[in-house]
Amino acid sequence: MLTTAPVSATLTSMRRMRVISPTQWGTLMSPTVSSKDFDITLLVALLRNICGLSAPTAGVWNSPPSPTDTTKEADIVRIRIHRNEVFAHANSASVDDATFNTH
Repeated sequence: MLTTAPVSATLTSMRRMRVISPTQWGTLMSPTVSSKDFDITLLVALLRNICGLSAPTAGVWNSPPSPTDTTKEADIVRIRIHRNEVFAHANSASVDDATFNTH
C-alpha cells in the first residue's frame, strides 16, 4: 500500500528530492490510483526505491547492463534505456524497421 508509513515517507522524500514529478505525484495520490497509469520513469523509480531492488550486477542503474546479466534489475534497466532511446527522445511515435529490429 502506498499509504503505509514507510512507503509514504519514502514517496514524500522522493517528491521532495524531485525523483517524482508533480504529475507523477498526482497519479500516485489519485483516489483511483492504478499501475496501468504509471509511466516507465515512475515505475522504475518505484521499483528502485520502494521494492528494495539492488542495482544490477555492474552496480549501476543508469548504464546498460552486461548481456550476460539476466537479473530482474538488469531487465528493468534495459526497458528504461530502450524506452529512452526509441520513444522518449524520438521525433515521431514510430520507428523504422531497422531500429525496431535493433531493439
